[in-house]
Amino acid sequence: MINIKRLLIKHFNIMYIFILFIIITVLSGIISLYTTYEYNSYISQFIESLETAKNIQIELQKQFNNGKIIILEGSSFNTYQHKIHEYSYNAQNIQNQLFNLGLMCKDMKGIHAKIINFTKLYKQVNNEFLSYIVNYNDLDFYSSKNIINDSFANEQKLLQMMEDIVNDIDKVSNEKIQYINKYYLTGGFISIGLLTIFAVVVSWFSSRLINRFKEKLETKVQRRTEQLQKTNDKLSLSEQKYRFLIESTDDMIFTMDENGEISTINNSVKEYLKIKSSAVIGNNFYDYLYFDNETDVFKKQMFKKNIEQSLYDKKKIGFYAEFKTNKMIEPIEMIVTLESVTINGRVEIIGKASKIIENEIIDSFVYEHVKYEISNSLLLADEITHRIIFNIKKFLPHNVISQLRLAISEILINAIEHGNLDITYEDKLLKMQNDEYFDYMTRKINEKDNKDKKIKVEFMVNSERIVIKISDHGKGFDHKKYLSKSTEQTTEESLLQHGRGILLAQQIFDEIKYNDKGNQVLCIKYFNPVEKKLYAHKKDQIVLS
Repeated sequence: MINIKRLLIKHFNIMYIFILFIIITVLSGIISLYTTYEYNSYISQFIESLETAKNIQIELQKQFNNGKIIILEGSSFNTYQHKIHEYSYNAQNIQNQLFNLGLMCKDMKGIHAKIINFTKLYKQVNNEFLSYIVNYNDLDFYSSKNIINDSFANEQKLLQMMEDIVNDIDKVSNEKIQYINKYYLTGGFISIGLLTIFAVVVSWFSSRLINRFKEKLETKVQRRTEQLQKTNDKLSLSEQKYRFLIESTDDMIFTMDENGEISTINNSVKEYLKIKSSAVIGNNFYDYLYFDNETDVFKKQMFKKNIEQSLYDKKKIGFYAEFKTNKMIEPIEMIVTLESVTINGRVEIIGKASKIIENEIIDSFVYEHVKYEISNSLLLADEITHRIIFNIKKFLPHNVISQLRLAISEILINAIEHGNLDITYEDKLLKMQNDEYFDYMTRKINEKDNKDKKIKVEFMVNSERIVIKISDHGKGFDHKKYLSKSTEQTTEESLLQHGRGILLAQQIFDEIKYNDKGNQVLCIKYFNPVEKKLYAHKKDQIVLS
C-alpha cells in the first residue's frame, strides 16, 4: 500500500528543492543581471570620467596655447581678438566639464577632493590670466619674466594635477573590476553545483565584456595620449616663439581703456620715453603726447576726440605723434596704431608705437613737389602737417621744425573751421564754453553743403626753401589788417578770431601772401639768409591763383 503521507513528503521535498532551485536560479540570474548592469554602469562611468578628464587636459592645452598666442601675435589685432574669444570658450568648456567630472566622481572621496582642489586652483590661475588681459591693473603682461615663469609653473601644476586625477580614476576602475571579479568567484563557490555552469557562463560573458571595455578604454587612452603629446609639442614651440618676441620687440606695445588709462605696456617704453613701465601703468595715454604749446588745451582735446570717435566707429587708425620724455628731454616722434576690441562686453584699446626710421631716406632727399586734397578732418590735417615737414628735417633743426609744424597745423585748422565749415569766432567760443564744440564741428562736417568741400595743399621742398600753398572753399577774410599789425599791436580777441595762425606764420615763415579773397595762403621758408636774398626776386613754381 502506498504511503501517501511519505509520498507527499517525498514529492514535497523534491518540489521544495526544485522550487528552491528555481528561486535560487532566478535570484542568481537577477543578481547576475543586476551585477552585470551595475558593472556596466561602473565601467561606463569610469570610461566617461576618464574621457572627461582627458578632454579637460586637451582643453587646458588649447587654452594655454591660445593664451600664449594672444601675446605672441600682439602685432596682429585680428588674431588677438579671435584668440580672446577662443580662450573664453576654452575656459567655459573646462568649467562645465569639471562640474560634470565632480558629479561623476562624487562617490570617490579622494578623487572628488582632488577635483575640488583642481577647480579652485584653475579658477585662480584663469582669473589671474584674464586680469592680465582685461584689467591689467598692476602687471606688465607682455614682458615680465616673472609672470611668464609663474604662468608656466601654474600650467604645469594644473596639468600634473589632472594627470594624477586620471591615474586615480584608472586605479579605482581597476580596483572595482578586481572586486567584481572576486564577487563572481566567491559566488561561484557558494552557488550550488547546478548553478556552476550558469556562473561560469556569466563569468565568461562578463570577462569578455570587461576585456572589450578595457580594450576600448586602452585605445581611447592611447589616442588621447598621442593628442596630448602633439599639443605639448605645439605648446612648447609657441612658448619659445612667445618668449623670443616679447623679449626682442623694439615697439612700444600697450593696452588702455576707452578713457585712455594705460593698463599694460612693455619695457620698450623705458628705451624711448626713459620711464619704467611700472610708472606708466595707470596713467593716461594722452598725457604722454607732446604738443608744441602746452596751453593749447583745445587742440589736445580735439585730437583726443577725433581718436575716440574713430575707435568708436571700430576703425583701426594710425597717426604720427610726439611723445614726452622723462626730465623734458627732446620729444620723440613715433608712428602710433590703435585698434579697439570688445572683450566680454568691455572695450579695450590695443596700441603700438613704432620709432620712425628715416635717416637714410632723409639723407637721400633732393627735391619734391606734391599736391593733396583732404577732407575736413583734424587727424588728416595733423598727418598732412607731418608729411609736409618730413623731408625738411634734413635742412632745419628740431626746434625750427616744431615751430613750422605748429604754424602749418594752425593754418590748416583755420582753413577747415573758418574756411570750409564757416564756423565763426562767436560760435566756436560759445560751443567751447559749453563743451559742445566737437559735436558741433562733427555736425558741420556732415552738412550737405560741406561734405564735398576739400582743403587743397600743395608744397615744394628743395635744398634752399619750402613753399606751401593752402586753399579752402570758404568766403575768405580781411587778411590785410592782420598782416599789417605787429605782434605788440595784436589784441587777444583778434588773435583768437583769426590772428593766431597768421601771427605764428609771420614769426616762422619768411614770406606770407594771401589772395584777394583771403581763402588761399602762400608761405615760404628759406633755410638760410643767403637763399632768401637769392630767391627774393625769382618766381616760384607754386603761385597764388
